[in-house]
Amino acid sequence: AWSLFPEHMAPYEEGVHTGKTFGLILTLMLCFTAEILFVKIPTPKNYPPLPPLLASLLTGLALKNLPAPANIAAHIDEDVSRTLRELALTVILTRAGLEIDPEGMAKVKWAVIRLAFMPCIAETVTIGITANLILGFPFLWSFMMGFMIAAVSPAVVIPSLIILQDKGLGVAKGVPSLVMAASGIDDVLAIAGFTVLLGLAIPTGLEEEIESFISQTFGAIIEIIIGIISGLVLGMLISYIPSKKMRYRHFCRGFLLLTIGIVFVFGTELWGIPGAGALCALVTSFTASLQWKEETKPLEKSWHFMWTVFQPILFGLTGTLVDVGMM
Repeated sequence: AWSLFPEHMAPYEEGVHTGKTFGLILTLMLCFTAEILFVKIPTPKNYPPLPPLLASLLTGLALKNLPAPANIAAHIDEDVSRTLRELALTVILTRAGLEIDPEGMAKVKWAVIRLAFMPCIAETVTIGITANLILGFPFLWSFMMGFMIAAVSPAVVIPSLIILQDKGLGVAKGVPSLVMAASGIDDVLAIAGFTVLLGLAIPTGLEEEIESFISQTFGAIIEIIIGIISGLVLGMLISYIPSKKMRYRHFCRGFLLLTIGIVFVFGTELWGIPGAGALCALVTSFTASLQWKEETKPLEKSWHFMWTVFQPILFGLTGTLVDVGMM
């Protein structure tokens, strides 16, 4: 990269170079290295290895907050960082859809709704009340914080569940499929709840507040409906196109699946319905996998490889968002 773009790859120098590209590439390289070394740390017998995502998270945090010139992550472009993180989210959501077991889902279909809604709402209410009493937050702001904290991170939950599913743990009762599906819906619920309260938190007249509450609530419901319907339609479409007789069908299916996920995750933000994109990516891959059945195995391997690339990107860049000085 330095040999091709020397003017962009120069380290940060005040008034001369911004150091954005240099900081990004070196941060990601160090996060990859940290993950590889972290899992080699020995753990007691019968205990799982240390989670590699923790290594990239701590590396990103350190590279943002160390004194200059070691704070290379402090100069990363925020828009580029957000784009890469959302791309990683798309990869893990589409992977979750491919990994969900249809038979397991049939056993726990109503439990998915309960698991998606009840913990999120219970946590939000608890945090909403305690943040008001202990921190003195107004109720709207304390409940907004509740939705932020209660939101499940699919990028943390789903890879762990896939490992358990591969070992056959909980598969008979459909536990991995239950939690993977619920984590996607939980996220949409948290985004919708936060958005509704944010609309109310901005001071306006009473009439405007009522209108805002109705429009935001209605918009949140519409987001969920759009995400599910879009996912079902697109999933059915790519389950038949390309045909099963096509020579390079696995590559084409993977390309279409990833493209649809990217378009919806990024596009729904531009369209003002951010919750619909994540749900659409999850439902599309799950619906398509129902028709592909055993032919999803090559795609699962591809998505596993992609996630090994995107995991340090996601968590490393998430670590760079923490400003210890501000805290």
